[in-house]
Amino acid sequence: MRRIVPREGLFYGWWVVFACAGIVLFAGGTFFYGFGILFDPIREEFGWSALMTTIAFSLRSEVGAIAAPLSGVLVDRLGPRKVIQLGLLIVCAGFVALSQVHSLLTFYAAFAFIAIGNSAAGGHVGIVAVSWWFVRKRSRALSLMTFGAGLSGITVPILAWLVGHYGWRDSLIVLAAAIFLACLPLTFLIRERPEKYGLLPDGVRLDNEPNAIATKQGVETALQAQVQSEALRGRSISVREALKNRSFWHLAVAMSLTNMASTPVVILLIPALTNTGIDASTAALASAAIPLFSLPARVMFGWWGDYADKRKLLASCFALQTVGMLILSGISTPLLLAPFVIIFSPGFGGPIPLRPALQADYFGLESMGTIQGLLQFIATIGGVLGPIFVGAMVDLTGTYRTAFFALALVGALAIPLVLHMPKNAGAPSESAPAFI
Repeated sequence: MRRIVPREGLFYGWWVVFACAGIVLFAGGTFFYGFGILFDPIREEFGWSALMTTIAFSLRSEVGAIAAPLSGVLVDRLGPRKVIQLGLLIVCAGFVALSQVHSLLTFYAAFAFIAIGNSAAGGHVGIVAVSWWFVRKRSRALSLMTFGAGLSGITVPILAWLVGHYGWRDSLIVLAAAIFLACLPLTFLIRERPEKYGLLPDGVRLDNEPNAIATKQGVETALQAQVQSEALRGRSISVREALKNRSFWHLAVAMSLTNMASTPVVILLIPALTNTGIDASTAALASAAIPLFSLPARVMFGWWGDYADKRKLLASCFALQTVGMLILSGISTPLLLAPFVIIFSPGFGGPIPLRPALQADYFGLESMGTIQGLLQFIATIGGVLGPIFVGAMVDLTGTYRTAFFALALVGALAIPLVLHMPKNAGAPSESAPAFI
C-alpha cells in the first residue's frame, strides 16, 4: 500500500465549497429571506388575505419537497454541476414569470416553478458536492458553504430599496438577471468526486502521482485512491436501509418540527413586526440581521461538529431557536429585537452545517443525494404547515404573537428526538489518523 501524503497548495475541494457558497448566496437564500419584502406589496396590489399569500410560500415549500428526492437521484446519477445549472435556469425563468402574474392561480404557479428550480440549484445539491470532498473536515467545509446562505441576508435591504423605488415586478426581473450572471460561471468550478483526480478526501493523495488520470498510472492511482477513500469515509447504507433506520426518522421528524417553527419567523418577520407598530425599515434590518448574525454560529458549530457530539450541538441549537421565538412572541418595542436576534440567529444557523454532516456520519455518501432528498421531503412538511398556520391565525386573531408562541413549543419537541438518536460509533473524528 502506497503512503499517502498531504497535497501541496490549496486543496481543490475548497474551490468547490466557495463556488457552492456563491450559488446559494444568490440563487437560494435571496428569495427565501426576501419574501417578507414582497409580502405586503403583493397583498396590497391584489387585496389578498394573509392566508392566501402565505399559501404561496407553503406551496413553494411543498413542491420543493416533492422535487427534492428527484433532484437527489439526479445528483447521484449525473453529478451536481449539471443539476445546479438546470436549476439556475428554472429559477431565473420563475422569477421572470412571477413578475408578470395577475391572478392568484398564476401567482401560485410561478412559486411552484421557482421551487422546482431551487430544489436543484439550492444548497441541498451543493451539500452533496462538498461532502464528497471532505471527511474529517466535513462539518467545517459545510459551515463555510452555508456561509453563502447567511450572507444572502445582505440582499434584503437591497431588495427592499429596489421594491421601494421600482416596484416588486421590475425588482424580480433585476434579481433574475443578477442570479444568472453571478451564478452560472461558478458552476464550472464544481467537480465531482476527488477519486477521479487521484485524490483522497480532505486534500491527501497517493505519493508521487500528479492530479491527472489520463495515463495508465494515473488510472491505477485513481483506483487506489477510491479504495483508500472508502476506508476514510466509512460504510454507506442504501436508501432502503436508511428508511428502516430509527436515526433516519428521528432526524427527519426533528427537522420537520423545527422547520414548522422557524420558517414562518424568517419569511414573515417583516409583516409580523410592522403588525406590532415597528416601522418597516427597522423590520427589514431585523430580517436581514438573522442570516448575518447566524454566520458566526455556522462556522462555530461547524467547527465543533468535527470534534464534539453533533447530536448535542444540534439539540442546543434547537433550544436557542425556542427561546428566541418565545421572545419574539412578546415583542412590542424595538428594544426587544436585539435579544431576539442574538438568541434566535445562532439557533437558526447552527443546524445548517450540522444536519448534513450528521446525515453523512450515519448513512454515508453513496446514496447521499437520494437520502437527503427524502429527509428534505419529510422536513418540508413542517415548512409547509408553519406559514399556513400563522396565516390562518393572523386572519383569525389579527396578531402574529399567539402563532409564534405555539410554534416555539412545537420546535422544542425536536430536542429530545435528536438527543435520543443512537450514538454512531462509525462517525469520522479529527482524532483519527490524518493519513494512512
